[in-house]
Amino acid sequence: LELLYNHSHNLLIIGTKRPMEDDELKVSDEFWAKLHGEEICSGQFKEMLLEPMKRSEVEQLTANNQIDPQMSHEVFVKSKGMPNLASEMLANLYKDGNPIERREPSMHDPSRTSGVAGIDVGNIGEIVLHRMDSLPSSVRTHLNLGAILGSAFELMDVVTVFEQYRGVQKEERLKHAKSVHESLEEAVRKGILEVSNKESSIHARYNATDHPYAAHNTIYKFTHDVWRSNILRLTLDEWKKDMHSLIAQSMETVMDSQLANDYRVLTRLFSHWKESGSAKKAATLALKMGRSLEDIGLTHQSLIVYRESLDMWKAMDNSNEVPDETIGG
Repeated sequence: LELLYNHSHNLLIIGTKRPMEDDELKVSDEFWAKLHGEEICSGQFKEMLLEPMKRSEVEQLTANNQIDPQMSHEVFVKSKGMPNLASEMLANLYKDGNPIERREPSMHDPSRTSGVAGIDVGNIGEIVLHRMDSLPSSVRTHLNLGAILGSAFELMDVVTVFEQYRGVQKEERLKHAKSVHESLEEAVRKGILEVSNKESSIHARYNATDHPYAAHNTIYKFTHDVWRSNILRLTLDEWKKDMHSLIAQSMETVMDSQLANDYRVLTRLFSHWKESGSAKKAATLALKMGRSLEDIGLTHQSLIVYRESLDMWKAMDNSNEVPDETIGG
């Protein structure tokens, strides 16, 4: 981003990110200070903060759905005015075209707050959990892997990883792939995923000679980050590590010579080896990536890659998982 900004002409860059307190800044402190200093003064940079909705704006949303004022207030308070959270709560308050009546706390259970269909209006995590629990187990499992793959992922990535995980035999590959496809389409019907028409540069990794279902490859993406973040939060850490390892192995298996030097593909591969906890694999790949970046003059970027790899070894050393002599000077 910094290189594009400094060396391009007639280029408009629009970047979005979550609030600073929720999401670490990915650009250098020096570049960020430059943007907020001289670049703002010169008119080359403009920052826009999207504030949460006001209570009156949330009330306008709920008015169309015939939700009573008290419930509208609860939606505003518990969503903190965040449009995506308020919309998700309203989707659960207003189903099948009919408003759901507000339930009062029971006299026998004064601690029970008003709820809708057994869901606490104020907890988006519980809403996600409730929606996930209503899905077949196969859909939930495939969504877990999709969330690990990223905010957008390919059908064939899910298929090939679970082939390894489940030990699918050659004669069962087509049937297995169809079942995975059907489960992800169910998530689309439930509004958790949507099909992306965006072309992907890694589609070339799969062809008919590699897999009998390759022609049906599809890109899915989560309809909102709240789905992915909560699914990841509910997924066991050890299972995540196992899946990252299988994803990396699958990528290496189908990666051809043309994509072996594609920095975007290598970055994804490095990320999966890193998250799997495989310091040796990540370090080997980091050396290759770092040298490639140095060759084209991106020394600063190469140092970032090296540092990320070294941090893995340092973390292992601090936990006494590897002997002291493993870390080089």
